[in-house]
This record gives sequence, structure tokens and C-alpha cells, in this order.
Amino acid sequence: MFNGKVEGVNDLEEGFRYMVDEHIKDCTGKNIPLEKSYKGNLNIRLSPEIHKKAAHNAAIKKDLASSDTD
Repeated sequence: MFNGKVEGVNDLEEGFRYMVDEHIKDCTGKNIPLEKSYKGNLNIRLSPEIHKKAAHNAAIKKDLASSDTD
């Protein structure tokens, strides 16, 4: 959590880097493994047929989920 006054982008970046460094020190000192960060993107190649089926199934699940809240 960041708590303080930010005078500009440089202050914000400096604060972020400081907190990351502190996190790394804490984890290293307590023998906690550092976790790899993930962007949330997963790119895969599918055949057009499988892509169509996946999109169809996702649409069905979305419809079912929205009908549960009605």
C-alpha cells in the first residue's frame, strides 16, 4: 500500500521502486520465494474449428451465468 504525498511522476516511481526493494528484502530475509508476476495474457493458437467451439461454449456459459442473476 502506498500512503503519502506525491509531487510528481518521479516521486511515484521512486516510491514504487522503494517498496519493491523492501518486499524483496523482506522475502529474502524470511526465506520466502519471490513470485513471478504475470500480465494476465495467454496467447495460444487453435484451429478455427476449436476456436469456434470455445467461443460458442463461452457464450453459453455467459448466458447461463446472467440467467442465474435474474
